[in-house]
Order: sequence, then C-alpha cells, then structure tokens
Amino acid sequence: MQHDNSLNRAWDIQQAASAVGFDWPDIGGALEKVHEETAEVEEALARGDMDHAREELGDLLFAMVNVARFLEHHPNTALRSATEKFEGRFAQV
Repeated sequence: MQHDNSLNRAWDIQQAASAVGFDWPDIGGALEKVHEETAEVEEALARGDMDHAREELGDLLFAMVNVARFLEHHPNTALRSATEKFEGRFAQV
C-alpha cells in the first residue's frame, strides 16, 4: 500500500479554493460537513457497504483537513501530536 502526502495536497487545494472565495464563511460550515461525512460513514457501515464506507472515509478526512485549515493548524502537525500522545499512553500499558 502506497502512502503519500495526501494531507498536504488536500491542504493546498483547500487553501487555493479559499483564496478565490470557494470556502465556508466560518469554521461552523466545516464542522457541519464533518458531521455529515461521519454520518455517511456510519450509514454505509450499517448497510455493510465497506467500499462506500471507505469512500466516505476519504470525504471525512478531506473535511477534517478543512477544519484544520480554519484552526490554522496543519493536519500533519495535528496528527503527529495525536500519534505521539497515543504512543506515550500505549507505552504505559
């Protein structure tokens, strides 16, 4: 499985879209999109449709990058911090 810089690409695309006015007026719209995409993942899982759940997972991650952008906190940095926090907790187990 290949891992790439998709978080960086999503960030850059969303920055470019925002620069030309294609954006939510505030973080509330971005958060609402996260809720919508979360519900779509849950619905796909409830139907047992793993392919659709995986597709919706991508949409959810893209929406989360948008939230990160509004917080002015790159998603790579946020994920790195969360991973390190988990590693610390896991090491104590």
